[in-house]
Amino acid sequence: NFSEREVEIIVEELELKKHLLVNHFNAGVPLAAKSAAWHGILRRVNAVATCRRELPEVKKKWSDLKTEVRRKVAQVRAAVEGGEAPGSTEEDGAGGPGTGG
Repeated sequence: NFSEREVEIIVEELELKKHLLVNHFNAGVPLAAKSAAWHGILRRVNAVATCRRELPEVKKKWSDLKTEVRRKVAQVRAAVEGGEAPGSTEEDGAGGPGTGG
């Protein structure tokens, strides 16, 4: 598991280097520049980590963080729009067994 500080570093560094690493912004950025940016993030994470991290771990954590944020945004959006939050177990009353539909 990543510590809170490790996660903060990943987020901070990605914000600073999004022009190199985020697909929306990085058209035409050489692979060597992207690799150097990721390795810089890895060095910062390992400077505070209690166990040595590998680059695939850090990239996976970033991917997982993005997925988690997207899921939360979808839940909030659904709640604001009056819809059901994703993964909700509430019945909508339409067409289920015993509902007459």
